[in-house]
Amino acid sequence: MSQAGPLWASSADGRFPMTSRVVASALIPSRLANVLNGETATMTRHRLLEILYSTNAVVLLAHQIDAAFWKEWTLFALPGGIQLFVILNLPIIALVLYGQRSLALGQSSGRVIAWMLVAAGLFAVGFHGFHLLRGDEAFR
Repeated sequence: MSQAGPLWASSADGRFPMTSRVVASALIPSRLANVLNGETATMTRHRLLEILYSTNAVVLLAHQIDAAFWKEWTLFALPGGIQLFVILNLPIIALVLYGQRSLALGQSSGRVIAWMLVAAGLFAVGFHGFHLLRGDEAFR
């Protein structure tokens, strides 16, 4: 059986060939499959955005873990303690994961969520910086 033609072309009996090329294309993202097949990898603008998104997401999610340790919900006078804090963080985590997937798929919602993540990071830095400069006891 020849490898020529599209991957989805069936044989004369209607079956699809199960070659390593077909399996690899089904299981491995195309950029990685191309690299595994010997092509050179280049850093695209889209890939750079994915890396920056992931880095920002990791830093912000680690901040939320740290915020739980330092009981930062008390700064906002939120009732409910750690339980409410965790519940409020669940949709944030879901949004971050959805944004990562959307960005990886090249959807416009991924870019919107990426900018929301940038805004959240700037807010966190500004909020903490403001309170540190004021000398608030909670930030010592």
